[in-house]
Amino acid sequence: MFNTMNDTGLTPQLRTAIRESPLTGYRLARLAGVSESSICRFLHGKGGLSLKVIDRIWRVLDLHIADGEE
Repeated sequence: MFNTMNDTGLTPQLRTAIRESPLTGYRLARLAGVSESSICRFLHGKGGLSLKVIDRIWRVLDLHIADGEE
């Protein structure tokens, strides 16, 4: 499991993207194939997400990593 509980790296950006998404936590969980409680725990800093789950969420939210040179 990848520790995403700290506030460095992509964790804050992922939390922001989830919160700003028009999808409900329930809908995001269904589309990403994870439990709603996993997403809720992550958003509240109570749990981490595996890289597999992070990848699923990124795909659902259509997120991309930019290198800052665009």
